[in-house]
Amino acid sequence: MKIVSIVGARPQFIKESLIGKKLKEFGIDEVLVHSGQHYDFNMSDIFFKLLEIKNPQYNLGIGSGTHAEQTGRVMMEFEKILMNEKPSLVLTYGDTNTTLGGALTAAKLKRTKKRIAEFGLENIAKKIKIIDPVGYDESVALTSNAFSVVTDSGGLQKEAYFANVHGVVMMKDTGWIELVESGWNVLADADEEKIYNGVFNHPIPSEVGKIYGDGNASEKIAQIIRDMKL
Repeated sequence: MKIVSIVGARPQFIKESLIGKKLKEFGIDEVLVHSGQHYDFNMSDIFFKLLEIKNPQYNLGIGSGTHAEQTGRVMMEFEKILMNEKPSLVLTYGDTNTTLGGALTAAKLKRTKKRIAEFGLENIAKKIKIIDPVGYDESVALTSNAFSVVTDSGGLQKEAYFANVHGVVMMKDTGWIELVESGWNVLADADEEKIYNGVFNHPIPSEVGKIYGDGNASEKIAQIIRDMKL
């Protein structure tokens, strides 16, 4: 079995570091594609080094641009790879322009359409110290030792939860609404008072359960792929 995985942004690299190793463990041939959506060293290369992700066989080099430009460039370049590699399955992560471009391109493949339907995936404060961007390991250390995390990053909202640190989300809504509904995170938009109260006055539940499972998702995903009759 051959699958093609496409990544391009920070949260996707982290997921790939786990699932890629499990796919190899199960003897599944994985072709890794980097879209180039994140290309700065601290947002890309450092993850491959620290998390020991294998070097991508392809880099689309899409760089910066509008949503339409990035998505379009992913589709044009990714299509060539899929036509050449002819995978049984395409694996995408998250909700970025790389994800959208990769999923739309893969949807042209008959087998991918079948799997999408089979698995029901059709509807896919007071003092601030400003520092330079940090690498992933430093980001994890800062998050783990924080009193609270104020962010508009979807990935960081979840990373804070895994570090047992509550978060204040500077948006009107979030893709990770389960963290808000559980009482762990709070939505504050750009309202100064809501942000302050979210950091200092928001009651944190003593127990929210394992919202994202038991930590074995990468193994389960790889097992599902291994057991598919492609």
